[in-house]
Amino acid sequence: MEHIRPTLTRIFPEVGDDLVSNRRRPILHFLEDTSPGRHDTLIAACDSHRYALLGCIGYHDNCTDNFHAARV
Repeated sequence: MEHIRPTLTRIFPEVGDDLVSNRRRPILHFLEDTSPGRHDTLIAACDSHRYALLGCIGYHDNCTDNFHAARV
């Protein structure tokens, strides 16, 4: 996430942006956003471990799993 901010020159990615690796290579194109919220690049992508620390019991959809599922 920390490499996306200087590449985009803003905190919030928008539809049409390319999200990049730590080598600044595009790895994901932000094609559509159907979520109700905004996405920031200030913290790492959420994952099952974060939700467990927040008290979530059972599985909760998260950015890390979504990313891995999309890499098919």
